[in-house]
Order: sequence, then structure tokens, then C-alpha cells
Amino acid sequence: MKAVIGILLCCCACAHASDENWRIDRPHPVEDPAYGQILYDYYQQRYFAAMSHILIGLETGALPTQQQRAQVLLGALYANYGMPREAEQLFDELLDKAVDEELATRVWIHLGNLYYQQQRYQQALDTLDQRVKEVPDDLQQNYHALRTRILMKMGRYDDTTLALDALPHTERLSGYLRYNLAVSRINAGEGKEGEALLWQLVNLPPGDEEINSLKDKSMLALGVHYLRSGVPRRAQEVLGAARLEGPYSETALLLHARAWLATQEPDKALGSLQALSERSMQFEEAQEAAIALPYLFEQLGDAARARALYRRAIEQYTAHYRYLGELEEKVRSGAWFKEVAREPHWSTAMDPVPPFEPRRVESFATFRQVFASHAFHTRWLDYHEQWRQLRLLEHWQQRLPALHELLAAHIRKHRDQMPRARALLEQVDEAGYPVRLRQLQGQFDRAVAENDYALFANDAQAELLDALSQAQEKAARWDARLSDEQKQKLDFYARVLRWDIESNLVPLQWQRERELLAATDDVALLQDYRERVEGAARGDLGRIQMLGHELADTHNDLVALTLRGHALLQRQQYAIEQLALEQIDFTRERLKAFTAECWVALGDLENRVLRERYRSPASSGDTRSSE
Repeated sequence: MKAVIGILLCCCACAHASDENWRIDRPHPVEDPAYGQILYDYYQQRYFAAMSHILIGLETGALPTQQQRAQVLLGALYANYGMPREAEQLFDELLDKAVDEELATRVWIHLGNLYYQQQRYQQALDTLDQRVKEVPDDLQQNYHALRTRILMKMGRYDDTTLALDALPHTERLSGYLRYNLAVSRINAGEGKEGEALLWQLVNLPPGDEEINSLKDKSMLALGVHYLRSGVPRRAQEVLGAARLEGPYSETALLLHARAWLATQEPDKALGSLQALSERSMQFEEAQEAAIALPYLFEQLGDAARARALYRRAIEQYTAHYRYLGELEEKVRSGAWFKEVAREPHWSTAMDPVPPFEPRRVESFATFRQVFASHAFHTRWLDYHEQWRQLRLLEHWQQRLPALHELLAAHIRKHRDQMPRARALLEQVDEAGYPVRLRQLQGQFDRAVAENDYALFANDAQAELLDALSQAQEKAARWDARLSDEQKQKLDFYARVLRWDIESNLVPLQWQRERELLAATDDVALLQDYRERVEGAARGDLGRIQMLGHELADTHNDLVALTLRGHALLQRQQYAIEQLALEQIDFTRERLKAFTAECWVALGDLENRVLRERYRSPASSGDTRSSE
């Protein structure tokens, strides 16, 4: 788990700034804000949200300058979510492109981690050693940690030690890697080298609970190593300095007692076993101490104390066996799960999965080995990922009423506007704008062809032409009454007006032509509006009704998915409860075996005491006879 977290911290660097010193309180360029949102989600450990935003950004083109960096981060997230094939394909596609050297280095490191997860250790090591030339500063720790794990898996322990030197001793990751290397070297027969690494961890300065637990675990590993190596005195020294609190205190007490028993000094093992026997029977070490303590008194010759402790152990085993029966009922009813794993609460559907923090209920010690197992944490993550999906479905369902209301508003608006649209269409049809435009175009063409100057007169000239036309009509009717001078004057006015119009005929024609073109565009736009209004009046209701049916189908799908999600959630809970039931069954078998051993030991003790008792009077009788 820590290896995955360590690799996840190898995220892509933020968008690099230019050489200028940008300040947030001054105008500065902002590029790819979507990438900033992705990095924010990532550093907030909202990995699901970051992956979703990357996919959306790549699909919509919202990452014009940071597309490749986002793809590197997406590949790392793919690998973390158990999608190695997709991650490897994405990394290969990136390397086929002309990416810059720094980005290519990040891709090679991610590929090395991917090969490591797939147990392709030699390929992973070759990738890191041959492809990575210069490690970026922010990837130094993760690169060296990955290379250390690879070398350790390959059994190259000397090289692993050299690789570990690149990590600071104060780093927690370095401590865990040194512990793993120490245990691996001891198991491989390199006891001195592993012992030296464990002593480095034991001598770390006290720190928080995690560091202190690592020191305790290293002490236990040293104690076990010394016991297996036949050096119990060294084991006594190490285990005697172990803490009496913490997650490893029970194991330390039990190993300390075994170290004294290994040197045939049972009286010195008595204190550790007595302290351990006073602890809860939920601890496996306390169960072993309950039967080991009377056996120890039996070896010391205190038969009465041994008999009482055997009976006490039987009572404790029996009581704990009954407790396990009650606990099993709680597990099967679901009450235990509600006590230990509280229902998670998130502000959004994409918040990070909360860490496992079980309540310190009465049964916690019974299942502490379960809580520390990989199988439990895998199911825990599955359970909360399922909760995440249910939260998302609930979020969508909460938005459906607003969509229904919006759809109803559209229907009301359509029913209100449809009669008005039809009335407007009738008015447009009655106006006949296209026909009138064609008529105007025809008049213009004929006027140009026939050189009809009157059509191109402006408003003032048109008014004069109209007045002149009326005067000519009256003159034609009153021809006998008009003098020659009046007729000549009227004809003079007509020629002057024509000359005035024809002197600006070309600009006037151009003006009329522009007006006709503008009118043509207006009529085309009007026709487009007419078609849109006609389409809305004719088919919009059908489309809205179709959307209503789709919303109803969506609601049904969400309800079905929610029901299925709750069923899957229940299955995830059952999987966690099954681990608890398996632990209960395992503990029951231990209790049965310990109880049987206690009865056998108690029977042997009673038999031996009786035999010694009957042998003592017989011996005294023989003595009197001889006298």
C-alpha cells in the first residue's frame, strides 16, 4: 500500500512558469485553468475526480498546453486503479510522440513502476537504469524507493543497500524499506547484514506512534532472529527493552518469556507471562500465556498453583468461547459492522475515500489482525467506492425534479407561444414580402433597361414629379384654356426636373440597388425566422414530450441502479463480515485446542500428584516395617 502511495506522489509538475516573475496581485497570463483544477483535485487526494477531469479535458480540448502532462498523470492513476494495460498503452503512445526529455523521464519512471507491479523486475530495472538519465528533484525519493524495491525482489541485497543510501535515513519510507531488506537478508541466510540494518532502526530517535511502532517491530525481529540463531541472551536484552504498550507489546512479552525459557530460567519468564495473562483473551498472545503460565508453575514444582491456573485458563477459554458466539450473532445481524465501520459522509460524490479508523469498540482487539490485512483493506476500499457511486446516483436523482420542472416550464411556454407563432406566420404570409421584393426587383430592372429616371428620384424630387404629373394631367384636360407661354413653362419645368434627376442618375441607381440587396437579405432572414417559428410551432411539442419520456427513463434507470448499488453495497459488507467470521472460527479452533490441552495437562498433573501422594505413605510404611 505504501508503495502505491509513494508512486502516486510522483505526479506531474505543475505548468511551468515563464522567466518572468509573475505575481498574483498583478496582471499575468493564465494558461490551461482546467489543468490547475486537475492538480488541485490530485493534491487533495481526490483521485477519482482528477481522473474524471483529465478525461473531460482531453475530450473537450481544454488542455491545449498541458495535454501530455495530464496524460502522464492519467497513466499513473490508471495504474493505481488496477488498470495496468491501459496505463502501459497510454505511456507507450506518449513515448512514441516527440515529448520533451523531462516529461519522457517521468513516463519512464511510471513505466518502471508498472513493470514492478506486474512482477517484471528485470524489465523494470532496465527501464530505470537505461532510460532515466537525470531524475527530477520532485521524483528523487520515489525513484530511489522504487529502484530499492526492485533490487530487493531480485535478491540483489548488496545493491539494495547501496540504493537505500540515496534515501535519507529520516524518511519513513526509508525505514520501512530497511526493515524489509533486513528481514529478507535474514531469511536468505545473511544474518549479520540483516541484524545490522535492524539495529539501525532500533536506534532511531523516538518519534510519533508510527516511528515508535517501527522501532518495536524491529526489536521483535531482532529477538526472533536471536532466538532462532541460538543466542537467547541477546534476545533477552533486546526484548527486555521493548515497550509495554503499543500494537506489539503482547508479542514482545511472549517472546521475552520464551527467551528466558530458552536459557532454562523459567522463574525469570514468570513476570512476562503473568503480565500477559492479565490482558484480554482477545489477544492471541494472552491465550498462549494462559496455558503457558500453569505449565511454568508445574515446572517450578508448585502443583497447587498450576492446578488453579489450569482451571482458570479453562474458565477463560470457555468464557471467551461464549463471547465469540455472541460476537458471531452481532456480526451476522450487521450490528458489529455498524459499530466498527461508521457510515461515511462526503460533501460531494468525488471526495476521497476516508482512511480506515474503526471505533475502539469492545471487539476491536479480536479483529486487529483482520484490520491489518490486505484483504480487509481491499474490501474496505471496494465498500467505500460503492458508497461513492451511490452518492453520485443520489446526486443525480436530486437534480431530476429541477429538470422535470424545467421541462414543464418549456411545455407551458410552448403552449403559450404556439398560438402567437401561428398568428405571426399568418401575418407574414399575408404581407407577401418575397412577392413584393420580386416586384420591386422587376421594376428596377425595367427602369434601368428603359432609362426610366423617375424611379430613381429622391423624396423631394418624387414630390415634384408627382406635382408635375398632376399639372400635366390638368393641362391636357384644359388644353384650350392654356396659353402657349404656360405650356412652354410647364415643359421647361419638366425638362429641368429630368435634368436634375439624370445628373445624379448613376449614384441614385447604386443607392436603389443597395437598398434592394439589403431588402433581399432581410427577406432571406425573415424566411429563416419563419421556418424556425414554423418548426417550433409544428414539432417542438413532440421533442419536449420525447425529452419527458427520456427523463422518465432516466429516473427509472437511476432507481434501478440505486437498488443494484445497495445490493452490491450489502455484498461488500458481507465480504467484510465474512473476514470477521473467519477470524472467529479460527479463534474458536485455537480455544478448543488450548482447552483440550489444559484438560489433558490438568489430568496429567492430578494423576502425577495422586501417584506421588500414594507413593509417599507406602514409602513411610516400608520404613516402619524395617524398624
